[in-house]
Amino acid sequence: ARATEFGQVMSELIQMPCGMLDCELQLPVVDLEPWQLADLAVQLQLPLDKSWSCNEDIPQPCGTCAGCRQRETAFIRAGRADADKREHNRVTARS
Repeated sequence: ARATEFGQVMSELIQMPCGMLDCELQLPVVDLEPWQLADLAVQLQLPLDKSWSCNEDIPQPCGTCAGCRQRETAFIRAGRADADKREHNRVTARS
């Protein structure tokens, strides 16, 4: 709903200055729940080991931030294994 409205507004913002009224922003997965997106990504055999959800600025996903936890929850709800099951660095304190 809101995401769809956002896509429509963004399409209009692209169309007006460019004078390209047939140009339309496509957002095919914007209304999917995170678990649905995880399920679809596995079905499509996307390279999920190359994707990143961690909010921390570290070389490997921390496994504890909101992004890492949301990703883990999405895969659990989808009943799918996450291809990115690297050994997570557990961040206990920030320097």
